[in-house]
Amino acid sequence: MISKTIQAKHQREGKNAGYTLIGAGKNKDYRTYRCNKCKYESEYQLTHIRKKNVRCANCYLGQLKSEAKEASFNLLGAGTDPERRLYECVVCKAERELYTASIRNGEVRCQTPQQYKRY
Repeated sequence: MISKTIQAKHQREGKNAGYTLIGAGKNKDYRTYRCNKCKYESEYQLTHIRKKNVRCANCYLGQLKSEAKEASFNLLGAGTDPERRLYECVVCKAERELYTASIRNGEVRCQTPQQYKRY
């Protein structure tokens, strides 16, 4: 049983990180939190919440989709490593695995002959 002072501490730390404490986690080091922006619920380590070293998976997916749209790409899915995703060019429908940072920074263009290609 968790004492009320410890639970209040976890609630306060969650609030500071942008999350609401929902309940227990899989063990003593985890708790279930809800993202205050999108209401997505997930388990996080208490130390990550405390240090604000957390990223809501749902919010991040939305961010990746919006960045892809700005760069004229559609996000299709995961890539071969955490820094890459599979994208589809809106212009030519070609599928390419690209770095998320390249999409974010506008460093990738359609590879059709009438357009420039930049990496």
